[in-house]
Amino acid sequence: MPESITAVPFVYRVTVTTLDQTAYCQQWTTAHADAFVNRAVQAANGSSPRRPQVDPDTRAGGAITITRRRAVFIPGTDHTRIEARRWRLEPITAPRLTARQYEDLREVRASTTPTGSRPDTPQRPGGRLRFTPVGRRIEQRIVCGHFSSIAPAAARRLICNGWLWPPGGRVEDGAPVALTMAGRIALALADHTTSTTSPNGYIKASDRIGRDSTGGRVYDGISYPVCSCGHFQHQPCERRTSRRPRPAATRPRRS
Repeated sequence: MPESITAVPFVYRVTVTTLDQTAYCQQWTTAHADAFVNRAVQAANGSSPRRPQVDPDTRAGGAITITRRRAVFIPGTDHTRIEARRWRLEPITAPRLTARQYEDLREVRASTTPTGSRPDTPQRPGGRLRFTPVGRRIEQRIVCGHFSSIAPAAARRLICNGWLWPPGGRVEDGAPVALTMAGRIALALADHTTSTTSPNGYIKASDRIGRDSTGGRVYDGISYPVCSCGHFQHQPCERRTSRRPRPAATRPRRS
């Protein structure tokens, strides 16, 4: 097997801010990041007053910030203060998918594979690895369903980028492969790309506005940011002032 498949890649660069506000950096693997975020999401949906706060970044970076707060007594007083500890997970590989990678990840997400060696065993979401000897080398494909598969080079890139990984961590023939948290975020960002509508240009002026020197027409330079999922941001932005920094609410971003 190639080393690029058997080696466990580091997927996230994590900045940890401790209670005394000192920070240090770490690198986490897919299994570490997925387990940590899943536990934080489950705790955030619970009823505990000390539940953490999970804030996914809406920008194209795909970062996630997890904050845990607690109240501590100020020495010598009866007052308390709130101290916070934060973990900011930033993908090492930017979640920018090509058209082929987008289709491959969607194919894996829509596929199911048996949990055992028999086809009548319960199904789990995702595909499975298949090793095929070709001369002196072994090709690794990801089989999706019964009739489609991902080519060896494309499968290697998806795994090395941390978008796909075996849930059990065992890279072997027949092992199941599923989307990781980084893969789900990359798909979500690809599904929610933003664009800006074109302004109307010169339009006929209404009687309330009055006529001007251009023959009763006025210039309408207002445009709106729109998401590919159909979400419409109702706050307009002027293209004539696009050289100035736009407000955060109207700046084109991923929804």
